[in-house]
Amino acid sequence: MATNPAEMFQQWMQTATDPAQIEQRIKELQIIRFWLEQNMSMVDSSITALDLQAKSIKLVNENPLLKMMDPMQAVMNPMQMWFDMTKKMTDAMQVK
Repeated sequence: MATNPAEMFQQWMQTATDPAQIEQRIKELQIIRFWLEQNMSMVDSSITALDLQAKSIKLVNENPLLKMMDPMQAVMNPMQMWFDMTKKMTDAMQVK
């Protein structure tokens, strides 16, 4: 019996002559493929979310009007956020 992972894999991959054993290996590989596809899907989603977050942060940092917004207020009460932001913009545009 092999204890080294490489040896175990080599034994597992040896040519099988029993059709039932071949079917079992196919099912095992399909399960592994499904698991890998699911993990790749999660990795892709994480990359997309982080990319969106980075772009949002860049947009906020480049736009001074967006810096005036309180993100929690925008989520919890968008109308109040709109009125507050309009007031800040109006105040900023007034000549003193």
